[in-house]
Amino acid sequence: MEAMCEFLKGNDKKAGSIIRRMIHIAELNGIEPDIFYYVVAHYFDGMAVMQEHERVIQYLKNYYDGKYVERVNEIFIDRNKIIVKQYPNVADDEQKFIAKYCPDFLAYQTIVGKRGA
Repeated sequence: MEAMCEFLKGNDKKAGSIIRRMIHIAELNGIEPDIFYYVVAHYFDGMAVMQEHERVIQYLKNYYDGKYVERVNEIFIDRNKIIVKQYPNVADDEQKFIAKYCPDFLAYQTIVGKRGA
């Protein structure tokens, strides 16, 4: 969840670091993470550099099975809907969910909104 909050704020590099840390901890404990998590980590890294979803997806297709890349594409194509797509049971009350698990994102939205005004 922490990685998703960082991604919502546009901190793609930090989101990638969080996912890689999660992968590393799993491996240290003898757990082999699903390939999907490696694809997500590389997606975040790609977004940090390229800042363009479609380009990153095309890049990932060169290295990973299409089913994993398509899953990443479906989840992350709209940055503002990544919470609902991964946690569909919160769809009715997404803002409360974000407030509980990503409280600094709401502050970030407020600051960015004021800058853009």
